[in-house]
Amino acid sequence: MARSSSAAHWFAALAWAVAVLAAGTAAGAAVPWRVEADRITYHADGDLVVAEGHVRASRGGMTCEADTVAYDRRRSRLQAWGNVTLRTGGDVLRGSRADLDLATATGTVEDAELFLSRNNVTLAARTIRRTGEDEYEVEDAVVTTCPVPRSAWSFRCRRLRVRASGLAVAAHTTFRVKDVPVLYAPLAAWPVNQERETGFLTPYYTSSSRNGFELELPFFWALGDSFDATFSPRYLANRGMLLGGEFRYALSPASLGVIRYSYLHDNLVDDDFDGDGQVRGNARRWWVRAKADQDLPLGVAAKLDVDLVSDRDYFEEFREGPMGFGATNRMFRKWFNRSLNDETDVIRLSTFQLARTWEDHFWGAEARFHQNLLEDAQDETLQTLPRVAVEGFRRRLWRTPLYYDWRAEYVNYWRERGLESQRLDLAPRLALPVDFGGVADFLVSATARETLYRIGGDCQGWATDLDRNRFTHELAADLGTTLGRTFDLGGGRFVRHTLRPVLSYRYRPPKDVDGLPGIDAVDRLGQENLLVLSLLNFVTTRRDRPGGRFTYRDPLVLRLEEGFDVRESRRRLGPGEKRRPFTDLLAELELNPNEFVTLRSDTTFGVYGQGVTTHRTQATFRSPAGDRLGLTYRYHRAKRIHTLDAVLDAVLTPAWTLTLRTQRSLEEPWEELRSSYGFRYKAGCWSLEFRVDHTPDEDSFVFYIDLAGLGGWGTR
Repeated sequence: MARSSSAAHWFAALAWAVAVLAAGTAAGAAVPWRVEADRITYHADGDLVVAEGHVRASRGGMTCEADTVAYDRRRSRLQAWGNVTLRTGGDVLRGSRADLDLATATGTVEDAELFLSRNNVTLAARTIRRTGEDEYEVEDAVVTTCPVPRSAWSFRCRRLRVRASGLAVAAHTTFRVKDVPVLYAPLAAWPVNQERETGFLTPYYTSSSRNGFELELPFFWALGDSFDATFSPRYLANRGMLLGGEFRYALSPASLGVIRYSYLHDNLVDDDFDGDGQVRGNARRWWVRAKADQDLPLGVAAKLDVDLVSDRDYFEEFREGPMGFGATNRMFRKWFNRSLNDETDVIRLSTFQLARTWEDHFWGAEARFHQNLLEDAQDETLQTLPRVAVEGFRRRLWRTPLYYDWRAEYVNYWRERGLESQRLDLAPRLALPVDFGGVADFLVSATARETLYRIGGDCQGWATDLDRNRFTHELAADLGTTLGRTFDLGGGRFVRHTLRPVLSYRYRPPKDVDGLPGIDAVDRLGQENLLVLSLLNFVTTRRDRPGGRFTYRDPLVLRLEEGFDVRESRRRLGPGEKRRPFTDLLAELELNPNEFVTLRSDTTFGVYGQGVTTHRTQATFRSPAGDRLGLTYRYHRAKRIHTLDAVLDAVLTPAWTLTLRTQRSLEEPWEELRSSYGFRYKAGCWSLEFRVDHTPDEDSFVFYIDLAGLGGWGTR
């Protein structure tokens, strides 16, 4: 989780690579040099060795080449003339003349050009001088990641002093585009320690029709090897100062955490920003988000997720930027593989979990806090404080063919006003697996379920401070078979087609649930008498590779599922009623014919004339040149969702890319919900992006320049 400014990494790499001037001269004297040349002469009177013509000296991973090399053994001094080249790893230092004092590990290279392979940075200078341990002086320096001498951009300074464990200080520095000075600084300094250093990070500039001009200047504070903090004040011309802060720690790969906080005293009066009829009445805008994974003693693992916000419009208005919703969510997915709540959710969930797994059972506990952003709804919002679950994994029952497992769960539902309940749910299960000689497999199970309640709180029409219970049982049976055939296409290519039909049955008897809370799915367990037929159909390809390796692909996966409600088929009908025992048909499809095309789709279809009730399709098309087209279609009849998202990256030339992002509603009035149009230009050592963003409530633009090896800046 290391973080530092781009300049710090840049000059750290420079200081490390310049050390080739004296690498290994003192500490590695015991390792001999291997010298090759057209002619080698030894002058005994001065104890001087002179090598001439195609000189090449090597030791370890370092080589030195020149036209002429003179080594004064008495004074431990080495001089080289003509096409001097020093190489170590992938880094190369060239010059017209080098003068090295091997005793003091100091020296000078004239007309120098240094190339750092890992950063693609080139430093050209009149002289590079190593004056002491980890100390360097550079005169008339030019630094760039572009090809030289005609670089698209460069930094030039009259004098540069570098201390590898401290600062790099440059005098009279100019930033140039082509050869035209654009920016000038009489004095500039950067930390160059390869460890994380306290200092300012890259500024962030934005501009929008609602917020006006914005400037964010992050400050990074290295608290130690495992801890750091970042302070991110952000000035919004129309709204005030948005203060942001972040604290991070990483004790081990399994014990790390991040907390972020943002606060703004908003000077902008709310005008129903997103047109939802909810007018924000608060001037204090804030957002707290955090995630942590922590290993505790006794093998217990803890997870923390916090997402609390001042109002429902916050994410719409402050989505962009290093501390915005998008950047925060990407960071959480990267480090914790968990996302934030969806930005449109009006109920924000925060959780704290503990878990411990043994060989044959599992224990877990959690607390769940729901923040309700609807006005005056928080007191009636249920909280889970706590939930504790214990599970026993499937084990054989003595020497019988039976297996058993079990689950016990306690939960306390609490709120400030309204019905509350405590519940203990016990569910032991017996199972009998049967294998019909590899032709089919059958699993039948029976579960006894006892649920105990303690009902409390304050709710009109409910008798509270009562103990209730519910006992029921569940029966389940699954009969399936696997059919498959492999086709040899020749040339080391194989295709296997597999079918997996499964017939499932679930039964739960009718049970009187009057007087039970009905808070979640466990409370609402009703009678069930359901048959489900599913068919999994997939194709797998295998291709032999050299060295006994194989590559696999699933170009087609299709799953169909249909249910039949036996209870509904026997229901007594009222006047004008019809039985509808069949559930919606579910179809799930995945297509991956090659590395350029992917498609995922799921659809539910009502078999009684309703047609498609829900549908979602995501398709991505790529080209070898780097073009990308992504389409996402969503439809949900009950929730009145009908949208189309499109993403296009069209590579016009190797340098120019056209970008398009749009989300449209396919319901009346066919409005554009969000759109973005722009282009990217990428040269070898820099890139530029221009983009226009539009929503029904705000228009903004992005102009971003990135200099390879340095990072970038821009405005929005």
